[in-house]
Amino acid sequence: MAIKTKPNIIIVSRRTDIPAFYTSWFMQRIEAGHVLVPNPINPRQISRVSLLPSDVVGIVFWSKNPRPLIARLSELDCFGFRYYFQFTITSYPPDLEPNSPSWEDAVDTFLCLSRRLGPERVVWRYDPIILSEALCRPYHLDRIERTAQALQGAGNRLVISFLDVYRKTERNLRATGSPLLQGLVTDPPADQMRTLACEIASCAGAYGFQVEACAES
Repeated sequence: MAIKTKPNIIIVSRRTDIPAFYTSWFMQRIEAGHVLVPNPINPRQISRVSLLPSDVVGIVFWSKNPRPLIARLSELDCFGFRYYFQFTITSYPPDLEPNSPSWEDAVDTFLCLSRRLGPERVVWRYDPIILSEALCRPYHLDRIERTAQALQGAGNRLVISFLDVYRKTERNLRATGSPLLQGLVTDPPADQMRTLACEIASCAGAYGFQVEACAES
């Protein structure tokens, strides 16, 4: 008796930036038709996930730098995969976002993807929104407007979310030694987040972006 595999949406990936650092590995797994995924809590528990086109509804790429994958998109097309990108552009300085491309390079990559795929398949993400004395309302609105203006016509959705400060997150942020984290706000008031979100929606909306919140009330 044949066992039918339930079609999957493949998330690539929220644990690490596969398009930026592991494109060759990912394409090898596409060609192999499956991938083995360890449970992060129990590494001995391993799931075998089919990557056969018949078993995949679609692929969602999450990345701060999908540039290495662009040259391989035609291969995905030949396999018949449907996919789109969640592309994070925040333009935090290198001490907060090491190994990320410059703002200029990120914008160029976004525009390249949009020309290749269309604006509906490239979603701009501005997250996490970190709040501190320096990373305040004017800081974020300035960068949102700058990026929205540069991406005008190349995208139509902007997804935002505020930083969730878990113990490990705060420890890692403090370890950067960034002066921008002076006065880090670990639990911003709900009304402050709503106000800033509304201002972001108005700012980005002027350039054709519909703003949505991710995992926020």
